[in-house]
Amino acid sequence: MPRKRRKSKKNDLKSFLSDYLMQIPPTTDLLPCEGCGSCLFGEYHYEDHLEGKTFWLTEVYRPLKEKGVLPNVKIGVEISPKRTRYRNKMDFVAYDGKIGLRKGGFANVYDVMDSCLAPEFMSEVLAAFRKWQEFPYYDLQNHTGIIRYFVVRSSEHEGNMQYMLTLVVKNIPQHLPQSLLQFMKDEGIYDKFTVIAIAQQPTKSDVSFSDDLTFLKGTHIEYDLSVHEKTYTFAITPNAFFQSNAKMYEIVLEDMAQSLKKYLPEGEIILYDLYGGIGSIGISLSQFASKIINIEISQENCALAERNAIINKVNNYTVICSDVTKELGKIEFTKGSVIVFDPPRVGIGEKALQQFLSLESLPQVILYMSCNPLTQVLDLDILSSHYEIVSVKGYDMFPFTGHIEALVVLIKKPE
Repeated sequence: MPRKRRKSKKNDLKSFLSDYLMQIPPTTDLLPCEGCGSCLFGEYHYEDHLEGKTFWLTEVYRPLKEKGVLPNVKIGVEISPKRTRYRNKMDFVAYDGKIGLRKGGFANVYDVMDSCLAPEFMSEVLAAFRKWQEFPYYDLQNHTGIIRYFVVRSSEHEGNMQYMLTLVVKNIPQHLPQSLLQFMKDEGIYDKFTVIAIAQQPTKSDVSFSDDLTFLKGTHIEYDLSVHEKTYTFAITPNAFFQSNAKMYEIVLEDMAQSLKKYLPEGEIILYDLYGGIGSIGISLSQFASKIINIEISQENCALAERNAIINKVNNYTVICSDVTKELGKIEFTKGSVIVFDPPRVGIGEKALQQFLSLESLPQVILYMSCNPLTQVLDLDILSSHYEIVSVKGYDMFPFTGHIEALVVLIKKPE
């Protein structure tokens, strides 16, 4: 009988940190915090947050230690190179004359002046758009109005900053595109944006994206990642997933590279990048592999991954646009095969993993990156029948929030 996924609400990091930090006297002069909701308990020292996250992560993996699955493995948390202004993407909701973030309900929107986690330029954009009152803001409850979200992304390419604006709307009145562009020119912010797009989202779902895109300027921004003394460039479109803290992401990728060097020092490596997105992991590790195969379900991400492989002149790259759970049981792994798992928060799941473990041949190394250690630990319990866990490390990808990511390295047990 399939085991149930652990409910994140019961033991989630945010709830734990809330209780943990309440036992520590707060400090009032740390973050320039206005209480907008983008951070969690900004009045506490970063070191207190880090200590709490490290303790929580240790407790999450404790069941594996008690089973002997995780022997003599110390769990630490990597400090973020940037503690503030690290987010390269912010989704600001428009509601009731405000542009900001939801706090405890769809109708409770904080009118953000300056989020300490976002680049300062994003605050300039918000200040400008508060003057643009030609179209009504969207009301989620009554499904009325036009403007739903202002999504602002930033990237750094060849030492220069690039910015993308996606205006999410319920529908597009005939004169809205021209009005938007003219307003941005009048406010002096048009030239700062590489991409300006409108996303039409007519459903009642509270989401800040849509496949129905109209590009008014440009089509993508580019982000540079430096891994193992090489720089890779990635094209990013409005709906593409890319890590919000790129400097920390470079540390994760470097740790992955070092794991490949350590556990597969010789022979040809075939790297399977599962849930591979736009190819940031596989392409960044391409110098260590003779062949990379990206399995990704999103058609937009698949197209970007192929494009990014071309941009970076990675010729040994293949994209399979399909569901990982359907493809996992079809792969014929060789001795030098490596899997990179980077699943969504729900994890991989027992059904897919049991199908994977039933294969005649299995990869030598697994790099399992997770944004939700609560589901990762369940997957690791299943994988432990055939794999040994050799390292566990947390990454404070989102300082001053209730989120953490973890990388677990597993090697195949001798037969």
